Amino acid sequence: MPILYSKVTTEPSSEPIAVSEAKQHLHVDHTEEDQLIRLLIQAARETVEQHTNRSLITQSRTIKLDYFPRWITPEGWGQITLPYAPVSSVTSISYYDENEDSQTLDPSLYWVDLHSNIPRIIVKNSWPSTYTMPNAITIVYVAGYGSELSVPRPLMSAMYLILGHLYENREQVGDIRHELPFGAERLMAPYVLEHPVKY
Repeated sequence: MPILYSKVTTEPSSEPIAVSEAKQHLHVDHTEEDQLIRLLIQAARETVEQHTNRSLITQSRTIKLDYFPRWITPEGWGQITLPYAPVSSVTSISYYDENEDSQTLDPSLYWVDLHSNIPRIIVKNSWPSTYTMPNAITIVYVAGYGSELSVPRPLMSAMYLILGHLYENREQVGDIRHELPFGAERLMAPYVLEHPVKY
């Protein structure tokens, strides 16, 4: 089943682009629009993250599933792919057991593959049974490249292009000429992660 719930639960402590850098890029030399520019920087980052399925700056994310994977790989592993790579760690996997009691899955019962392009959690033997209910499983993990210095330069360049576009086009527009810059999509294209979900 697809992941229906995925959100940031701890926001990044900083943005990849500082306000001063953004103002230099936008040729802004006053302070009246600093708050707007902060919002546009965040919007540009989130646009890149959503387009590529990658987290740029370290953040804590949470996903929820209705049940553990029922599909087993040819190697005999049931795996959960994690959206928004790169992932540095899995904080916890909790679930409601058959008695509807909350449990935390022992980390010794699964592997966390952080080296694959799409990070995944792989059970060693079998997933536990869960109570039949929506969002029976909660997975909390840490994702992101770290600081702004570790973010790939093409993604930073895409952010600058999107930032400039958002600054120049502040009102709702319907003209195709005002869509996101073509250059930004080209810069992001090699980094887009396609998630093969089959639970």
